[in-house]
Amino acid sequence: MKNGILVISLFLVIATTGCTTQRSWVYYSEAQPGQQARSQSVVVLPFEDKRKNQNWDSLGWSIVPLVPFTKAELNVPEGKDFHVASGEWENFEPTEDFAIALAHEIEHRDLFENARFDRNSEGADYVVKGTILATDYAGTLYSYGLSVYAPVAWVLGLPVNYVSNQVSLQLELIDQKNGDVVVSKIYDSPEYERYAWIYNMKSDFEYPELTRAIYDSFVQDVNMQMARR
Repeated sequence: MKNGILVISLFLVIATTGCTTQRSWVYYSEAQPGQQARSQSVVVLPFEDKRKNQNWDSLGWSIVPLVPFTKAELNVPEGKDFHVASGEWENFEPTEDFAIALAHEIEHRDLFENARFDRNSEGADYVVKGTILATDYAGTLYSYGLSVYAPVAWVLGLPVNYVSNQVSLQLELIDQKNGDVVVSKIYDSPEYERYAWIYNMKSDFEYPELTRAIYDSFVQDVNMQMARR
């Protein structure tokens, strides 16, 4: 009886890790000097959200006997209180977080003399408009049909879960003096996907890193197009 209680407790602790482990948006942008900043200013506006407002999951069925695995497929993952490997995501506001991060990235790359996030583009030479097309999240929790005894399989070396994240953004740099669109492109991040074991749990919130990869490509495109002007 005591062993049974221990197994059930272990399952509930791991399977509900999402209720206790919090994630939040943290974006680091390192200064990368090497070019003379253009004597112009740019404003990054809050992004527009065009994601599908659809979230679906069956994670609660993990404790049902004979159910081998349960899934989560989330288009708006910050709208859920729990995830495969984390709980509620605190202070994650994509429309502002993505925009503020891009303003910092442009500033640290010395693309322009002045770069800032603002809700008003008045007075800036250039403006960046962004659209969030996707922040896809997929997760699988493996119970192997063992219900609350799934930890037995995990301890023996079978995966606990699988997660993947991906970001898709449309970014535009516009010359405010004449309305010319300098850069306009849809950027898809590489897909982050990981299996996790009980002895090596993985993050299921990799959106800052994926966004950084997109911004690196955007900065390169801006540099190339601005050099032609």
